[in-house]
Amino acid sequence: MRENNYLSDQDITELKNKITLELNLINQRHQETANVGSMAKEELSDPVDEANSNIQVSHDLRMKNRESFYFKKLKKSLQKISDGTYGLCKECDAEIAKDRLLARLTAEMCIDCKEESEMAENSNFFDRRSKSLGKTLNELATR
Repeated sequence: MRENNYLSDQDITELKNKITLELNLINQRHQETANVGSMAKEELSDPVDEANSNIQVSHDLRMKNRESFYFKKLKKSLQKISDGTYGLCKECDAEIAKDRLLARLTAEMCIDCKEESEMAENSNFFDRRSKSLGKTLNELATR
């Protein structure tokens, strides 16, 4: 892979700082919510309260899973900055626009390749990737 030559050092620093800030915010949220979501047994005597608690815990777990997935992608982006490959499309090796990187720090494809990928994905039900699991239906069915 070729190295990134189009983003200035100032651009790279700005993007790296934004990525680091996102990582720190996720870490902070995980520390703050480490023990949240459990209720005392006597508080769950009402079936409605128990159902509400279960729904809340399920929602919280889903959000933590999404944040964990995003955290990994942010770490990968930091590694790409170190490698000099951040901002290059993984499909065509073209430069990803700085505005796109600012809007989506973990962008791995230029807008043209991403649009093409989404159109192909939307036209094939079985090859659609789960947004939260990152797997296709075919991959999930073979588990």
